[in-house]
Amino acid sequence: MKPKLSTAAVLSLLAFFFVVASAVPVPVVSAQTQLVTAQPGYINLGMTTSIAVTGPSAGTYTVIVAAPNGIGVQKNFLFSSAGLTLNATFGNATAGFERIVDQVGTYNVFVESEGQVVASTSFYATNKLDINMQVVQAGTCIYVQTTDRGVRFVTFFNVTYASNGAQMGDASPNASVTFTNPDHTVGVATYQNGTYTNGTKWVGTVDPNWNFTSVGPWSPSVNASDGLGNSGTFKYEGEPFLFLPATLTTYVSLLGKSGQAVTALSDGESVSIEAQVTYPPWAPEPISGFAGPLDQARGGQVTALVGYGLYNSTTGTFGGGSGQGGLIAKVGLTYSGNGGIWTGTFNATSLPTLPAGASYQVVVNAVDDANPPNTGTATIPVAPASSSAAVTVTSTETLAQAQASSVPSWAYAAMALLLLAGVGVGYVAKRSSSKS
Repeated sequence: MKPKLSTAAVLSLLAFFFVVASAVPVPVVSAQTQLVTAQPGYINLGMTTSIAVTGPSAGTYTVIVAAPNGIGVQKNFLFSSAGLTLNATFGNATAGFERIVDQVGTYNVFVESEGQVVASTSFYATNKLDINMQVVQAGTCIYVQTTDRGVRFVTFFNVTYASNGAQMGDASPNASVTFTNPDHTVGVATYQNGTYTNGTKWVGTVDPNWNFTSVGPWSPSVNASDGLGNSGTFKYEGEPFLFLPATLTTYVSLLGKSGQAVTALSDGESVSIEAQVTYPPWAPEPISGFAGPLDQARGGQVTALVGYGLYNSTTGTFGGGSGQGGLIAKVGLTYSGNGGIWTGTFNATSLPTLPAGASYQVVVNAVDDANPPNTGTATIPVAPASSSAAVTVTSTETLAQAQASSVPSWAYAAMALLLLAGVGVGYVAKRSSSKS
């Protein structure tokens, strides 16, 4: 039979254990020194990092750096006393560990003493470049989304390293930035350090000349490489940039036989239609070969439409809307040989009579043989000469006024007497009738 402990004995044992437990020392928590570090810990290919080792004691320690493929390189660090820190560069082919960073992934660093690992760390290498782009109008540097033929697009490419945001320069002769042109050919950006205040290093251009065919939306793709194994791609996914045909500067005038300006048309009249059509001289950085006259070398065609009523430029017809109108004649103009001047002759043989206040219109349309064409248009109103109907109405009114002004005053007096006499006769006749 087991002996039972009294209540007093139990309390005595508990007190004993409490005293013993209080006598056991509790370890003090303190920060431990990192014996090996790699700074920076995130780099791009071709960059360097500094590996620093703090010796736990005097002696020689071996530092091994293992590349992502498992192959390592080592270097001995000799410490004269504990607590000293030594460092060496990794990523330089001629200094430190004498190895470059040429693999993507994690590099593991081990510190060994007598075959035992006493510390470790790691750093990571990436080959990624970040790219963004901006587009401005040449000369003004205004950010634009749309441009016409003849206006240069300047493309700014900011290319930075993913690890530290530093700009990609041209330290490597193989560094490059290319992009897709609107016609799907490859455009090449050039390194222009310090040229632009926005910090851009790589600049490309798109020059839509007069016969530039790739009008419409443009969403470029970009490729960048520093020639050291780092690369990046970029696909523009915002609102597409837009190229449009140019608007030709067009002026038109009507001239009579003596060269004077014609302001009204009448039947039987022959007038000369003269139009000057040119490509606008875009500034301040014009595209070479764009500005100049519309001539036969650029497949110019200029036509004059003589009509009346509202002109619809989309359908090329007169008389749109609720008003009346129609085409009177179509006149093809020929090139004079210089200055973008085109001429033609209109013979007004059967002009329609227009409502009061209406006018004839001469509309000149110009195109070249670009695909799609650049176009220009100009319109001038021409008043109708006085028509015979109008003259007749005017003459009738004038004659009535003349006849009224030619009646003498005595005739008015006689007419008044006759009127009174008529009234008197009528009164007498009425009285006689009532008596009977």
